[in-house]
Amino acid sequence: YPIENDYPNLISGKDRMGIVPLYFYPELFYSRMPVSIQSKNKELPNFKDRNFAYYKIVRDGISIVVPEIPVSLLQYKDKLYQKGFRRFLIDFSHTKPSQNRFKKILKKFHYSETEQPSTNFNFKMGLK
Repeated sequence: YPIENDYPNLISGKDRMGIVPLYFYPELFYSRMPVSIQSKNKELPNFKDRNFAYYKIVRDGISIVVPEIPVSLLQYKDKLYQKGFRRFLIDFSHTKPSQNRFKKILKKFHYSETEQPSTNFNFKMGLK
């Protein structure tokens, strides 16, 4: 299923065989033109917009912008499971979690608990 989805949209469909992303850093946009914003400290975000911070990743000459905090829908796993969804995705492709962080996310997935800091991307309210 696409990462820009919401609960009402998911349950309104009949297909339950797709993979529901529950933890991920969405790729917000791509640019073939080099994005020259650089952070002096690699631990800090490259740039900020209002209350949100973003990182630039360069892969094969393409700049990809991802948010500093992930989208986490782990707290909805049990609810989705009850509606027939069985395939879930935890995507660490834009982060390098420590072993402790990895175990923590897996535990929150298992118990359907919220992960903070994160955003739920208007999942429960529906996209407007």
